[in-house]
Amino acid sequence: MTAPSASVAADNARVDSGAADESVGAVRDFFDALGAAEWDRLVESPSARVALELHRRFLRRFVQPGWRVLEVGAGPGRFTVELARASTSVVVSDISGVQLELNRARVAEAGCEHAVHDRRVLDIRDLSAFADGAFDCVLAYGGPISYAFEDAGKAFAECVRVTRPGGVVLASVMSSIGNLRYYLPGLAEEIKVFGAEAMDAVVHTGDLRPTQAGRHICRIFPVAGNR
Repeated sequence: MTAPSASVAADNARVDSGAADESVGAVRDFFDALGAAEWDRLVESPSARVALELHRRFLRRFVQPGWRVLEVGAGPGRFTVELARASTSVVVSDISGVQLELNRARVAEAGCEHAVHDRRVLDIRDLSAFADGAFDCVLAYGGPISYAFEDAGKAFAECVRVTRPGGVVLASVMSSIGNLRYYLPGLAEEIKVFGAEAMDAVVHTGDLRPTQAGRHICRIFPVAGNR
């Protein structure tokens, strides 16, 4: 676990006094505690490395050199580095101040800090710090919209609002198929602990909070709803 610095604690307090609710605060605390392990997540298995490459390919396809990009849920910086190598100017943001500190270190280590215009602790549901159309692209990889729970629509609308007409919102969410594949080996135990009714509710709502309290909570989306 990485202990938040005094500056991170101050940033967290500002977010908590604004839009963040208990669930989003729990997500922030999870990623604060996860710390540097988030950097390894996208390379720790063959399937994770495939997902990383697919995200890179979409980024290269849709993001143009010279663009001003808002990266939401940037984490420790794997895609910040990709954006820098694509010759963009990046405003880096995350709900976790610890992840932003790791982002600064990793991006500098990669020799890409020149591309970062600013770093901010931000809740994706409230991008009021930016004017309408302020960016050519919003990159929301890593599922930050899934961490907005009931406010997912509001979060997406904010991403669209700060993107110029004709610009690009490039986002990923947690999917039902991906989560089923990940949790399938332990599904019988989850049913035993929480009951079939609770698991049925998860399937129908996509809300993991009733069964993942204190762990990795998010909202998962059915494949048909990802379009």
